[in-house]
Order: sequence, then structure tokens, then C-alpha cells
Amino acid sequence: MLRIPGYQFNEELYNGSRTLAYRGYREIDDKPVVMKLLKNPYKKQMMDGFLQKLKPIPT
Repeated sequence: MLRIPGYQFNEELYNGSRTLAYRGYREIDDKPVVMKLLKNPYKKQMMDGFLQKLKPIPT
């Protein structure tokens, strides 16, 4: 299963030729999340850099 610090994923929603999607929650506040990831390793490196820059969306 997918592992990203601060998040827990419990369901794979989609597994296509280029992307994956998982359902889970953010550990700090139990907010539900859906994470879509690219399978291409080069694009994954780009996405990892993007994920590090993400900030929570105000609710």
C-alpha cells in the first residue's frame, strides 16, 4: 500500500496504465483525502518535489 508521511491510505481506487489513485486520511486531523500518483519514475520525482511544497487548503 502507498506510504506518504502524515497520511494513511486504506483503499486503492484506480490502477491505470499511467496513474494510481488511493483513498485515505491525513493523520494530523483525520481529514479524508484522495491521492493520485503517476507511475512514470521521472514524473514521480517531479511529483515528490511538488508534494513537499504543498500546503493544507483552508476549510
